[in-house]
Amino acid sequence: MNSQSLGPYRIERLLGHGGMGTVYQGVHKQSGQRAAIKVLAENLCADPRFRERFRCEIETLQRLHHENIVQLHGYGEEGNRLFFVMELVDGPSLDGPLSSGQRFAWPRVVEMAIQVCAALKHAHDHGVIHRDLKPANLLQASDGTIKLTDFGIARLFGVRGLTLDGNMVGTPDYMAPEQTEGQRATPRSDLYSLGCVMYALLCGKPPFSAKSMTAVLLRVRTAEAVPLRHLVPEVPVPLEQIVGQLLYKEPSRRIPTPQALSKLLRAMQHALSAPDADADEATPVAEPRGEAGSQVGEREGGLRTAERPTLDFTPEDAERVEAFKTGFRVTPPQPPPAAAASAPNRRQTLADTQPAAHFTQVDPEVGFPSRLTPAPDTPQQRRRERLRTLGLGALLLALVATIVWALLPVSADRKYERIQHWSQQSELPRLRYHRAMQEFLARFPDDPRAGEVERLAEQLARDELRQELETKLRALTAAETRFLQALAHAERGESEQAEALLEQIVAEFADRDTDALGVTERRLLQRSRYLLQE
Repeated sequence: MNSQSLGPYRIERLLGHGGMGTVYQGVHKQSGQRAAIKVLAENLCADPRFRERFRCEIETLQRLHHENIVQLHGYGEEGNRLFFVMELVDGPSLDGPLSSGQRFAWPRVVEMAIQVCAALKHAHDHGVIHRDLKPANLLQASDGTIKLTDFGIARLFGVRGLTLDGNMVGTPDYMAPEQTEGQRATPRSDLYSLGCVMYALLCGKPPFSAKSMTAVLLRVRTAEAVPLRHLVPEVPVPLEQIVGQLLYKEPSRRIPTPQALSKLLRAMQHALSAPDADADEATPVAEPRGEAGSQVGEREGGLRTAERPTLDFTPEDAERVEAFKTGFRVTPPQPPPAAAASAPNRRQTLADTQPAAHFTQVDPEVGFPSRLTPAPDTPQQRRRERLRTLGLGALLLALVATIVWALLPVSADRKYERIQHWSQQSELPRLRYHRAMQEFLARFPDDPRAGEVERLAEQLARDELRQELETKLRALTAAETRFLQALAHAERGESEQAEALLEQIVAEFADRDTDALGVTERRLLQRSRYLLQE
């Protein structure tokens, strides 16, 4: 930068930069408050439509004041470049540990998800949908508080769901199926993304990760996630069920609101015994890459994912920008306490003139007197508060009772009846079917029907592997091709040819260390051995 200041802030150091702009750490010249200052690229600011969207989104973000949301401090223009000032969080994003292959213990994941629910509820109540919820947009302060950042970024840079590079809005690994198909995001889209984040924090990667964006989008739309407990056995069954509900393809089947999700998670916390205190913390969090800065780190030569704006602007947004045809609405920066009496208490409109620079300080109290002024403490109000507290307590007890009842062990006969019923359905509920069989074999290994259940479980695993190989976008390996050919021979009754191909697969992998085999190779070896035993 040519100048060492932006508005009332003095620039201290560069945090990161990329195609969308540059991020600095700055300090307010009067109050000494440090902040993250995001300066948008000049080529973007030259577009009048972008400038209108910027003003529109800034007004939306001014309404968000919550301890779990990174606060907007102000915005302005300097040297024909737009910039906005955000709270500087003293901690890295959750993307750092995941990029290092680290995982979080499930109690900590539940605590973080409850905080994110609080942030989403506040935003949704104000009509704001995040659209790009992901670990890189979740910052972990030094006291453990989770703060959600980059609200409005996906919409600010939006034009019909595409970014400036031609990609979709949002991050495919955490994007809801309806967003991948170009549909408008809804509050339940944010909840789906939160389910993906919880899955990734527990397992180390999102549920539908793949090597290419095309493969990720295909899995998001069509595939079912591997059950959590198959990857992390210590995850409680209720938590696996909650995450599974968030990952439903149909938005109408998901948990409807952040508040409902938060209540379910809190009820589960009460119902389940807590692990040791040491297990509550994740493995040490790695510092973000880049030149130091809690909110920004360089990746692939530019801003990290959290700082890469995306496009989602549509013609309907024109209705929202009509009120901003004349430029920025400006209020003077908040003075220090000694000068408060002399500060002007008014708003200015810059309509016909274009000053060299200007800055708008966001005042959290402007426009919200009814929300910030406490109501009088009357007997009627105290009575309503007691009734509300009793109602919430009764609801919590009902939720706990429901979860405890659901956790009661089911008899072998009832479990076997469910398995037989699901095995005969044309549209198989794979997740519940697989979980039921695994539970039956674990609890009733000596039951005379265990052999039949094991056969059904192996048949399901074989069908899933076959379907996966038949729908692979990349070329099949020699072992994968032989496995499909063996299944085809077996279906035609050509057992000798099938056995020969299966024996080749076993011979190829049997002498190698099992830990050195890939996931698909281990599955091929297991399925081939079982088929030879049959």
